[in-house]
Amino acid sequence: MVRGSGGQQDPDSLRQVRRFTLLSVVILAAGVIAVVTGAVLIGIVAILIGLASLLLWSAIWIGSRRPAQPTGSGRSPGRDVPVVVSVAVILIGLASLALFVFALTSWDTTGLATRARYSQPMALAASAIGTALFGGGGVLLLVRRVRGQRGTPPE
Repeated sequence: MVRGSGGQQDPDSLRQVRRFTLLSVVILAAGVIAVVTGAVLIGIVAILIGLASLLLWSAIWIGSRRPAQPTGSGRSPGRDVPVVVSVAVILIGLASLALFVFALTSWDTTGLATRARYSQPMALAASAIGTALFGGGGVLLLVRRVRGQRGTPPE
């Protein structure tokens, strides 16, 4: 967002936000198609990543259309951004966990090129690290946000 623009973005950055939102929908649709055709675990990974991405890009798109001044309700714009980010991070952590399960149980169903390039232990390690960092970090962000709201008056 451009400072002092009243919450409006320049057309090029808004176009980029729309493109990434559309890409998120495509990833989500690919995940649904994968689940329907029988590739359930990798489909779940794509669905979770698509949902997280769609959530973030939609929040950016909606936020760019809001005025920068507080609304009549007294709530400041962008107050819910930390919660949206926390939920998206948790979704990425769940996607990493699903990828861990996929690498553990169905690694032999991946294509030969994928197995030649990425070993199963490497996929397990990467997905375990992603699960710990994104899953744990997202939960900590959410707990911190909830605890921080208890003692503060509403904005």
